[in-house]
Amino acid sequence: MKSKKSLSHVEMMISFSLFVIFLILLFAIFNPLETSSSNEVSLSIIEKWINENAEIDVKTSTLIIQTASVGDCFSVDKISEEKVVAFKDEKKIISENSDKTFLENKGAGVYSLYFSDYFSSGNFDEDCVALSDGEYSFGVTKDEKFLLVSKVEKLEENYYSDYESLKKEIGISGNDFEFILQEINGKKIINATMNEPSGVNIYSENINVEVIDENANIKNLILNLKIW
Repeated sequence: MKSKKSLSHVEMMISFSLFVIFLILLFAIFNPLETSSSNEVSLSIIEKWINENAEIDVKTSTLIIQTASVGDCFSVDKISEEKVVAFKDEKKIISENSDKTFLENKGAGVYSLYFSDYFSSGNFDEDCVALSDGEYSFGVTKDEKFLLVSKVEKLEENYYSDYESLKKEIGISGNDFEFILQEINGKKIINATMNEPSGVNIYSENINVEVIDENANIKNLILNLKIW
């Protein structure tokens, strides 16, 4: 016959085993790591959706004018078929892309050029001086990507007008989300938000982005995403 001490030891082992099994089941049902991973994936999905719907390609280059020319404007051979916005000494100048690239004459120096059909471009009613090849040269031409402010504004509009359909489109029907585009100082440019619930884990991510408007003004902003 087993002693009471031996039986007590067996009962203790069984109780401990049941307790461990209970903890495993509890962790499997309420796995915080799985929830965190799932929400990280959802945040990535939202970021991808914003990029796909608001990101544009912009060709950038510089134009170096060797010597000042006469007249109010001049023309050079164009390097892109898209609309052009130009800056000289960080100030926007009148510019147009047609059979050539026409620019307001601001003297010799470096002109910054941005090309995209999303831009608003100017036009010239007067004849412009056509520069010869030796009077100018182009710098490095690059293809860059920016979030277009007006496209993000459209996403914000859709957020408030048809939120549930938007969640289905993104693929996060079982979650709620927000997105905010703000300056470094916290000033909000885009504010697609709702009343956040209390007692719920809200997952958030800040992403540094470059945005551009129709006048080729560029800003470094923060895209804040939240999901729960």
